[in-house]
Amino acid sequence: MSVVIGYVSDYFSIVMTDTRITYGKNAEMGWEDNVEKLVSIPNMGWATGVGVFDFIHNFNRKLAKLKNTTTRIIEDLFEKTLEYEKNNNEYLKAQFDSTVITCSWV
Repeated sequence: MSVVIGYVSDYFSIVMTDTRITYGKNAEMGWEDNVEKLVSIPNMGWATGVGVFDFIHNFNRKLAKLKNTTTRIIEDLFEKTLEYEKNNNEYLKAQFDSTVITCSWV
């Protein structure tokens, strides 16, 4: 189980997450602790998520490369990355439906 906690106000935001990832649908292939899930997005804020780690990691990596962004650009990037990952990992289809990514930015 993963945990993400976020708080946003007009002046600051706090985003926290755990550091464990599991391998396999039910961790039958093991797990790893001390994985940095919280990603600093340059000139923007922070991003993290719970669910399919490879999808979250790939989305956050692409998000960090954006120079100028808007909410619409972030949504489009999310949708395109999700579609790509679902097509390449159909056996995880149910897990994608419960995957959530949290971003904060200024």
